[in-house]
Amino acid sequence: MGTKDKGTVTTATGRVLNCKMNGFRAEKECFRRAHRLGTACECPGVRPVRSGTGFSMSLFMLCLLLLGTVSHAGANTVQPDPAASSLEPRNLQFSRISQREGLSQNSVNAIAQDRRGYIWIGTQEGLNRFDGNEMAVFEHDPFDADSLSSDWVWALLTDRGGDLWVGTDGGGLNRYDPEKNGFVRYQHEDGNPDSLGGNRVRAIIQDSGGSYWIGMDGSGVDRFDAKTGRFTHFRHDEADPASLPGDKVLALFEDADHTVWVGTNRGLARFDPERMAFDSYQHNASSEHSLSDDDVRAIYEDRQGRFWVGTANGGLNLMDRKRGTFRRFAHDPENPQSLGSNWVRSLLQDREGTLWVATDAGLNELRPETGGFVRYIHDPLDPVSISNNQVSTLFQDRGNVLWVGTFRGLNKWNYVSDAFTYLHIRNGAALASDGKVFTSLAEDDEEHVWVGSYGNGLLRVNTETGESENFRHEDTDDRSLSDDRIMSLFADHDGSLWVGTFGQGLNHLDPATGRFRYFRHEDQVAGSISSNAIT
Repeated sequence: MGTKDKGTVTTATGRVLNCKMNGFRAEKECFRRAHRLGTACECPGVRPVRSGTGFSMSLFMLCLLLLGTVSHAGANTVQPDPAASSLEPRNLQFSRISQREGLSQNSVNAIAQDRRGYIWIGTQEGLNRFDGNEMAVFEHDPFDADSLSSDWVWALLTDRGGDLWVGTDGGGLNRYDPEKNGFVRYQHEDGNPDSLGGNRVRAIIQDSGGSYWIGMDGSGVDRFDAKTGRFTHFRHDEADPASLPGDKVLALFEDADHTVWVGTNRGLARFDPERMAFDSYQHNASSEHSLSDDDVRAIYEDRQGRFWVGTANGGLNLMDRKRGTFRRFAHDPENPQSLGSNWVRSLLQDREGTLWVATDAGLNELRPETGGFVRYIHDPLDPVSISNNQVSTLFQDRGNVLWVGTFRGLNKWNYVSDAFTYLHIRNGAALASDGKVFTSLAEDDEEHVWVGSYGNGLLRVNTETGESENFRHEDTDDRSLSDDRIMSLFADHDGSLWVGTFGQGLNHLDPATGRFRYFRHEDQVAGSISSNAIT
């Protein structure tokens, strides 16, 4: 059943909002409702514009329909149709944080946020705490038992109680103690079966029961009871098919049904707590519905209940957990809309519903309505592009900032910047020249945007075509703009425009004629405007 509002938009049967009318306001209302309802928006005649980075994009980003259909290149490998319309990228403008900004090392392996709002960044040479301005670095000190146990940080977790846990390569597990600004260490001890199984910690999660799971490189996975301080070990046993399939554990995840999943170098495993055993899923060359590759690097369940598995050589998998089958998303060098690389290191669905994929060929965004991916890659000529194409980890903080760790630095993108539309203004070079300041904006009922500047007059921009017209002061024309130093604008309901200037009073523009009428202060005239500075 559809909803209507002033005849502008209506919902169609299914999960798509459709505009009944063309135009700026209809599209804006459609986008607003689609965002609220979690659907897509389809508008006739959505206008393409040019972004500040040179990419063509629609005036409003369409909401992504995560339950959309996909086309198939093979029986079970999902590939978008390369002949379909191109996928428009978002306006992603990254801020970069590297050693120049105080980061201890540029290879970023893990990112987390603590209860006080600090962003923690794990690198190959130290743990970093970022407060938004300054970086504090924590490193191993062999003479300080409270220091970080190893400089190489692989994994970070902020648990439900607010404690920060740190997994290191060779130093075991650490818990940060804010009172002493140091760390409590949990390490493997020879001869102590209750200690950590190994010191090369690659993944950490906390399950719904409060237990911690620690994945290790070469030592399987441990379940840790913080109350007793005991670790329960799960290792691979060649003689037991219900054991862990491999001891190199690089990914851990608990799904909505409270099932713990383990990603190893020899397949995916699901833990059965009643049997204290595992069900394994591995690549089978004779089955196109099997896992694409056994080297599992990322596991993720999105809010739609879809279960994703990223691998080191086989791309991305979408698992049907009831059937135990997989659909594959793979890189195709002939298809620019395919997954950028078959090496997937991290997965994240943001709060807007977008699924992001960290690959060896940049940051990828899934567009589920086509089954295609948009790639965001490093451009050495663009300082706001991602800093490196080898993306290692993804995180979204409580302020909705997307953090992207790479082999060459940390990147952050504020979602607010994507809400802005960048108009490519034709014939508008004069207004933007000489470093003049833009002071004011107004939109009229004819879908024009008016731009005021300090020193270069007034610009009228047609948002449909990008065509512009410049209004300037002319000494020989007493009906031209009185002053090129514009301080304020107001679009009246009758279609006219009021223009406040720095020193030559108020102007009233009749857009039909392009002529101005002046209102100035006159000392000898009662009732004249009080000042010629209209701000």
